[in-house]
Amino acid sequence: MKKVWLPLLLASGLFAALPLSFDLAAAASHGSATDGQLPEDLENLMDIAPEHQFTLRQGSKRIEVELLQWTLNDYGLKTEVDGIFEAETDRNVRQYQQEKGLVVDGIVGMYTWVAIYAEHQQPTDGTELPQD
Repeated sequence: MKKVWLPLLLASGLFAALPLSFDLAAAASHGSATDGQLPEDLENLMDIAPEHQFTLRQGSKRIEVELLQWTLNDYGLKTEVDGIFEAETDRNVRQYQQEKGLVVDGIVGMYTWVAIYAEHQQPTDGTELPQD
């Protein structure tokens, strides 16, 4: 039982500890995940907690790369959605990481996944996200 709760506690602590900021100017220039709807096969990947997603880097070839590429596109960073993590995807991941205040290494690990998931979060009660 302890093993089941540990990842959940860690994940909730990581979400609370992340220094996520919301830059209105950047959001306006990039659009948001609410502009488009994730394809069903990619939306199913959102059922996997960010800390359990595969770590992606240049050379990765899998459906999770398509989710990454789709998100980068929706964010406003033109990226071909082909499931292959090549130079264009790497360049856009690095720009995304820089704009989100993450370590800029081109590797999509847990913290980058958390930011990607945040792009797809929508309030469920119809209210808007709070703004500073």
